[in-house]
Amino acid sequence: MNASLRLPILLAIAGLGLVSALLYFRAETPNQPAPIIIETEVDGEPVCTALIAAGGGDFIEGIVGAPLYLNPLLNDFLPVDSQISSLIFDGLVRYDERSRQFVGALAQSWEVSEDGTAVTFNLKPDVQWHDGEPFNADDVLFTYQLLQEPDFPASPSLKGLWQTVTINKVNDLTVSFALTEPYAPFLEATTRGILPEHVLAEVTAVNIQSHPFNRFPIGTGPFQVDNEQDWTQSGQLRLEPAVRNQSMLLDGISYRFFPDFLTLNQAFLNGEINGFSRIPTDDLPSVLEQDAQLVSNPSNRVGVILFNLRENGHDALKSNAIRQALATGIDRQSLIDGALKGQAILVDGPYLNDSWAFAPQIVTPIQTNVLSATAVFESEGWSLSEGATARQNDGEPLSFEIISLSRNQLLIDQLSAQMSALGIELTITLAPNGAELRELLTLGDFDLALVDVLPTDDPDLYDFWSQEAIIRGQNYGGWNNRRASEALESARKLWEVDQRRPYYDTFQRIYNAELPAITLFQYVDTFVTHQNVSGIELGIITNPRDKYATFSNWYLYQDERVVPCTSG
Repeated sequence: MNASLRLPILLAIAGLGLVSALLYFRAETPNQPAPIIIETEVDGEPVCTALIAAGGGDFIEGIVGAPLYLNPLLNDFLPVDSQISSLIFDGLVRYDERSRQFVGALAQSWEVSEDGTAVTFNLKPDVQWHDGEPFNADDVLFTYQLLQEPDFPASPSLKGLWQTVTINKVNDLTVSFALTEPYAPFLEATTRGILPEHVLAEVTAVNIQSHPFNRFPIGTGPFQVDNEQDWTQSGQLRLEPAVRNQSMLLDGISYRFFPDFLTLNQAFLNGEINGFSRIPTDDLPSVLEQDAQLVSNPSNRVGVILFNLRENGHDALKSNAIRQALATGIDRQSLIDGALKGQAILVDGPYLNDSWAFAPQIVTPIQTNVLSATAVFESEGWSLSEGATARQNDGEPLSFEIISLSRNQLLIDQLSAQMSALGIELTITLAPNGAELRELLTLGDFDLALVDVLPTDDPDLYDFWSQEAIIRGQNYGGWNNRRASEALESARKLWEVDQRRPYYDTFQRIYNAELPAITLFQYVDTFVTHQNVSGIELGIITNPRDKYATFSNWYLYQDERVVPCTSG
């Protein structure tokens, strides 16, 4: 089964069921915030006052841009839409960052057939949609059969996956998926939110993008859209808890949409919004100067330099020694400190450190060593003559063409300066948008490509690094290694982690030795709030909903009560 779950490269930028969804938010911090005790003295006697978290109010979050489709089938490359939709909809399963495994969401359990080609999901009973209608297997069939339609407006890889799957309703609470071959990453495909068949029964692949549902959706998730609003006119969308949870201190979340960061930041300074994230790098210093609290956490986005190893790539890059020298010649920490204002952390290899497939005993951390890199260039015949700006080999200058998005201008400029110090010229091509960058990548019209990669929850990288992906995938650099490709292919056909792990170890050994790309860093997201917002704690965010995992403990107000003073 040759299909990807979502593109790794970022080219643009109710009953028991609902209660359990809200419990997911409380699970991170099950206890209410402890009161703050303040002790003073009145007439020589101690008097103690407790500041106790009080309920009420909405957390108003500012966002640059506005959603187009609050529909989990349509927002793969729309970050604003994805963030909001993740709170409204549930998939059959979700990825749990703590256990690093997929766990049930709308499904309470699932079984894989002995030959690995069939997956049967047992759905949770008594789950209701936000309008009170019961959720059942018909909704699951409707959602995924819609994705199978030839005219559905989705990426070819997404439709290609589902068009190979046969979906069967066993009963109202059981759905079976038949695959053409064993395919363990299929489980991640079922994290996609499910749509209500009773609301959208008449919708088609042709008219789904224009349906009013995309503005006022109905899901099974922990939050629902407040229907007493016209957010498309007001520019502010309010979400309220789908089931009123008395332990949730805030009344809801309100998203306010802005045309640019300057306008958003001014609204924050004016006290019109409580917080925001996704800070442009250039604006970070001014944000740090504000009287605000900042909470940072590693994002699920990685900066990578791809090498073009195809025939039309630079001959020098076909040398493993040269690629290793480029990796050690680049000062990644300097790029983080300078171009990214410290908003990233160093990572190595094809997997993030929190992936169960990551093998630290195999992946060699890249250490900056300019002298060593220079010696390699010299030994490979690329010498730097006195007074010359670029190394040469038989009169040919060591000059690479690098492509990236225009938003990476500062990062590219600093990378170019480092390359120049190594005696390497860079010709820079910056694409204004993801579509144009994708075209350059597809044509192989580059030597180096600086791209952002969004790792999937499942560690399958077949569509990114296999031999087949050179033709029908995203192996844009054309890395052609049979053993690495076979390891990835074997791993995706096994369902058990312990059986898959040895194949990913093999893949990482080969990757580490041949270095078809340089992993630069993992970006860090910073969440900025006013000082009066309390209870916020963030962990690793692998999907947009993770940002609000502790939302039940967020609060804006405090009650003041006189309490007995305790000795000691």
